Amino acid sequence: MSGTRGLEYTLAAAGTVHAEGVSTISFPGGLPRSEGILFFDYTAESGTAPTFDVDVQAQDPVSGSWMTLASITQMDAIATQAIVYSANYFASNNLRLQITIGGSATPTCTVSIGLAHAAQ
Repeated sequence: MSGTRGLEYTLAAAGTVHAEGVSTISFPGGLPRSEGILFFDYTAESGTAPTFDVDVQAQDPVSGSWMTLASITQMDAIATQAIVYSANYFASNNLRLQITIGGSATPTCTVSIGLAHAAQ
Protein backbone atom coordinates (compact mmCIF):
# COMPACT_ATOMS: atom_id res chain seq x y z
CA MET A 1 0.00 0.00 0.00
CA SER A 2 1.25 3.48 -0.70
CA GLY A 3 2.29 5.93 2.01
CA THR A 4 -0.77 8.09 1.33
CA ARG A 5 -3.76 7.21 3.47
CA GLY A 6 -6.39 5.45 1.40
CA LEU A 7 -10.10 5.01 1.83
CA GLU A 8 -11.95 2.54 4.03
CA TYR A 9 -15.44 1.16 3.52
CA THR A 10 -17.78 -1.03 5.56
CA LEU A 11 -19.44 -3.45 3.15
CA ALA A 12 -21.36 -5.38 5.81
CA ALA A 13 -21.48 -3.87 9.29
CA ALA A 14 -20.37 -5.87 12.32
CA GLY A 15 -23.20 -8.05 13.51
CA THR A 16 -24.71 -8.62 10.08
CA VAL A 17 -26.09 -12.15 10.07
CA HIS A 18 -26.52 -14.04 6.80
CA ALA A 19 -28.98 -16.91 6.91
CA GLU A 20 -28.51 -20.25 5.17
CA GLY A 21 -28.13 -19.96 1.40
CA VAL A 22 -26.41 -17.57 -0.98
CA SER A 23 -26.46 -13.78 -0.94
CA THR A 24 -24.47 -11.13 -2.77
CA ILE A 25 -22.93 -7.71 -2.22
CA SER A 26 -22.56 -5.98 -5.60
CA PHE A 27 -20.08 -3.36 -6.77
CA PRO A 28 -21.47 -1.75 -9.93
CA GLY A 29 -18.49 0.04 -11.46
CA GLY A 30 -16.02 -2.38 -9.85
CA LEU A 31 -13.59 -1.92 -6.98
CA PRO A 32 -11.16 1.02 -6.80
CA ARG A 33 -8.28 0.67 -9.29
CA SER A 34 -5.60 0.62 -6.60
CA GLU A 35 -4.14 -1.99 -4.31
CA GLY A 36 -6.24 -2.92 -1.34
CA ILE A 37 -7.52 -5.48 1.11
CA LEU A 38 -10.94 -7.07 1.60
CA PHE A 39 -11.40 -8.04 5.27
CA PHE A 40 -13.71 -10.80 6.54
CA ASP A 41 -14.28 -10.98 10.32
CA TYR A 42 -16.36 -14.02 11.38
CA THR A 43 -17.38 -13.30 14.98
CA ALA A 44 -20.24 -15.65 15.91
CA GLU A 45 -22.17 -18.65 14.66
CA SER A 46 -25.22 -20.75 15.47
CA GLY A 47 -26.86 -23.88 14.13
CA THR A 48 -25.12 -27.17 13.43
CA ALA A 49 -21.74 -27.07 11.69
CA PRO A 50 -22.15 -23.62 10.09
CA THR A 51 -19.73 -22.65 7.32
CA PHE A 52 -19.00 -19.30 5.66
CA ASP A 53 -17.66 -19.03 2.10
CA VAL A 54 -16.98 -15.94 -0.03
CA ASP A 55 -16.06 -15.74 -3.70
CA VAL A 56 -15.13 -12.45 -5.41
CA GLN A 57 -16.76 -12.70 -8.82
CA ALA A 58 -16.61 -10.63 -12.01
CA GLN A 59 -19.24 -10.55 -14.72
CA ASP A 60 -18.17 -11.36 -18.26
CA PRO A 61 -19.38 -8.37 -20.32
CA VAL A 62 -20.03 -10.61 -23.35
CA SER A 63 -21.84 -13.65 -21.92
CA GLY A 64 -23.13 -12.10 -18.70
CA SER A 65 -21.81 -15.11 -16.75
CA TRP A 66 -20.23 -14.64 -13.33
CA MET A 67 -16.71 -16.03 -12.83
CA THR A 68 -14.75 -16.44 -9.58
CA LEU A 69 -11.55 -14.38 -9.34
CA ALA A 70 -10.63 -15.02 -5.70
CA SER A 71 -12.00 -16.87 -2.67
CA ILE A 72 -11.41 -17.10 1.04
CA THR A 73 -10.72 -20.45 2.66
CA GLN A 74 -13.99 -21.80 4.07
CA MET A 75 -14.51 -20.55 7.62
CA ASP A 76 -16.13 -22.94 10.09
CA ALA A 77 -15.01 -21.31 13.33
CA ILE A 78 -14.51 -17.80 14.66
CA ALA A 79 -11.69 -16.30 12.58
CA THR A 80 -10.58 -13.50 10.28
CA GLN A 81 -9.29 -13.61 6.71
CA ALA A 82 -8.32 -11.14 4.05
CA ILE A 83 -7.91 -11.00 0.29
CA VAL A 84 -5.06 -8.69 -0.73
CA TYR A 85 -5.25 -7.43 -4.29
CA SER A 86 -3.03 -5.32 -6.53
CA ALA A 87 -4.01 -2.40 -8.72
CA ASN A 88 -6.44 -3.39 -11.51
CA TYR A 89 -6.67 -7.00 -10.28
CA PHE A 90 -10.44 -6.62 -10.00
CA ALA A 91 -10.73 -4.38 -13.07
CA SER A 92 -14.15 -5.63 -14.13
CA ASN A 93 -16.91 -3.05 -14.13
CA ASN A 94 -19.28 -5.50 -12.44
CA LEU A 95 -18.09 -7.27 -9.29
CA ARG A 96 -19.86 -9.03 -6.44
CA LEU A 97 -19.14 -10.99 -3.30
CA GLN A 98 -20.93 -14.33 -3.51
CA ILE A 99 -21.56 -15.35 0.12
CA THR A 100 -22.63 -18.90 0.96
CA ILE A 101 -23.68 -20.09 4.41
CA GLY A 102 -23.84 -23.86 4.91
CA GLY A 103 -24.67 -26.24 7.72
CA SER A 104 -27.90 -27.48 9.25
CA ALA A 105 -30.39 -26.55 11.97
CA THR A 106 -30.80 -23.01 10.56
CA PRO A 107 -27.12 -22.01 10.46
CA THR A 108 -26.18 -18.37 10.81
CA CYS A 109 -22.82 -16.61 10.79
CA THR A 110 -22.21 -13.14 12.14
CA VAL A 111 -19.64 -11.34 10.01
CA SER A 112 -18.34 -7.95 9.09
CA ILE A 113 -16.80 -7.23 5.71
CA GLY A 114 -14.55 -4.26 5.11
CA LEU A 115 -12.48 -2.79 2.30
CA ALA A 116 -9.40 -0.60 2.52
CA HIS A 117 -7.52 0.64 -0.52
CA ALA A 118 -4.62 2.93 -1.30
CA ALA A 119 -5.25 6.46 -2.44
CA GLN A 120 -5.33 6.74 -6.22
